[in-house]
Amino acid sequence: MRRTGPRSGFQGVESLRTSQSLGAAWLQRVSALPELPVCWEPEGKTYSPVSARALHEEISAIARALRGYGLETGDRLALMAPNGRLWAAVDLAAQLLGVVLVPLYQGQRAAELQHILEDSAPTLVCLQGEEALAEVREALGEARYRPPIAAAGVRDSHLPEPAFSWGELLRYGERVAPDEPEAYNRTVGRDHLATLVYTSGTTGWPKGVELTHGNLLANIEASLRVLKILPGDRFLSFLPLAHIFERTGGHFIPYLCGAEVAYARSTQTVAADLGRAQPTILVAVPRMYQLFHDRAQTQRSRDRLADRLIRWATGDGGRPHPILGGPARHLLRRRFRQRMGGRMRLLVSGGAALPREVGHFFRNIGLPVLEGYGQTETAPVISVNPQEAVKVGTVGRPVPGVDVRIASDGEILVRGPNVMRGYWNRPEETAAVLHEGWLHTGDAGELDEDGYLVITDRLKEILVTSGGKNIPPQPLELRLAAQPVIQQAVVFGNGQPYLGALIVPDWELLAERLGWDNATPDPKAPDAQRLVRETIQHALSDLSAWEQIRRFQLLAAPLTQEAGELTPTLKVKRKVVAQQYAEELAALFDEARAEEVGGSQAGPAG
Repeated sequence: MRRTGPRSGFQGVESLRTSQSLGAAWLQRVSALPELPVCWEPEGKTYSPVSARALHEEISAIARALRGYGLETGDRLALMAPNGRLWAAVDLAAQLLGVVLVPLYQGQRAAELQHILEDSAPTLVCLQGEEALAEVREALGEARYRPPIAAAGVRDSHLPEPAFSWGELLRYGERVAPDEPEAYNRTVGRDHLATLVYTSGTTGWPKGVELTHGNLLANIEASLRVLKILPGDRFLSFLPLAHIFERTGGHFIPYLCGAEVAYARSTQTVAADLGRAQPTILVAVPRMYQLFHDRAQTQRSRDRLADRLIRWATGDGGRPHPILGGPARHLLRRRFRQRMGGRMRLLVSGGAALPREVGHFFRNIGLPVLEGYGQTETAPVISVNPQEAVKVGTVGRPVPGVDVRIASDGEILVRGPNVMRGYWNRPEETAAVLHEGWLHTGDAGELDEDGYLVITDRLKEILVTSGGKNIPPQPLELRLAAQPVIQQAVVFGNGQPYLGALIVPDWELLAERLGWDNATPDPKAPDAQRLVRETIQHALSDLSAWEQIRRFQLLAAPLTQEAGELTPTLKVKRKVVAQQYAEELAALFDEARAEEVGGSQAGPAG
């Protein structure tokens, strides 16, 4: 895969400051760097480049088609497609016209998808692929509002009403002059709505977050001042572009600042795509870095040299080896860089909390993960660790232009040009979170002596036991999921006399440690129960008695986004999980309550 060198003469940050819209920022990038690659598409076992000029021709054709079809400034356009060239072209075409893009998740539950389409009322739905068409058609089956669908990558024989082919959509562009989209862009300003991003909330229906061109431009500019993205840097895009974290961090930032995007084939091929695409920057959720960390620990148990290198480099929580620490770090850093394609220089984490031991591990081998914090309502970045001064366990300092303060109850309040305009069609809910320009995030935290933000809790997710103890479940879940043999953990106990948990083990590692012949999940196996029980006790040993997990149930299969149990950034939808596993939870607490009534004083058990 061909590498591209540094570019000169184009300053992405300066172009963003002077641009009145996202479309205008894109036009500046095309004008400055027309022939250099802007994205890389998978092609067999390698990648092929697409120049900014070539992509802009597609963007212009789509923009003309949308105008010819009748879309005006402020109209909504829904989009469902895999990460790739078409997704980028449709989004940027919409931004040129001032059309409001409504991104849709693939694999989203039909009821949620139906709600989003009815709530946003798009003039048109654009999608790519047979699977996306089937999902949208299912969602529209009982919907009151049924917008037309322009489908790419679908056979004409599979296009029942209200769907029509992508070629038919593009023919609408013949009604529009070639330069009309760019001329039309001059009327689009920073106050215009750019997108409606529906939050993948852990409870209730998703809400449409109104983000303007100014919200996004301000957040991109502020992020670039901290992350220092260089022209010619290459991102690997694999998180869903329907989520604002990937859309800002892995889409708008590289497209508008002069960098490049390589598209992974799927979330299952990321390891291979890292080697083929050779990115310099990885924007990912903590689970990705946890997997790299866990694999290193597994290899450590099998390879004496790997064990020594990690121990010398990291000190295993203590101090690195005074003589061998430096060379060990160098070797480990080189190993990890090679696994990530050989050119990796920047690792960014967001969307959830990064386990401390994972953060310490990467920092100690010389590849620090820059953990940040944000919300859909803030476009999304609020704070991020600077590369030259990472503090593990924090989410960094607020980015330039964003003010953060801590309310008397510990809630994090945010003010800045990145804060949303409001929730679509929900004035009361908007008023509940926006007060005098300050966004009430619903998260609790504190600012340390250096101005770094530490997230301590999610205020809206507190378990209150029948004994009156207020217990945030997330810190417990993070501790449990940090254990190698535990893949996922969800803690319950609201209104109960104690805490219980649903545990998904890493069945392959568990089988290896127990000496099983195969890794077939067996939640009732006594030795599996024993090992997980010991792991839970070890993970929570220093906590108070009321924070211990009294009972747990093992699950054979992991929680998934497809089943509606996880958000696209892998956060647990606690309410959905409780519904899906109602019988397991009932048995979990009923059995333990019966024991308590009978006078049992047993400790944590399976």
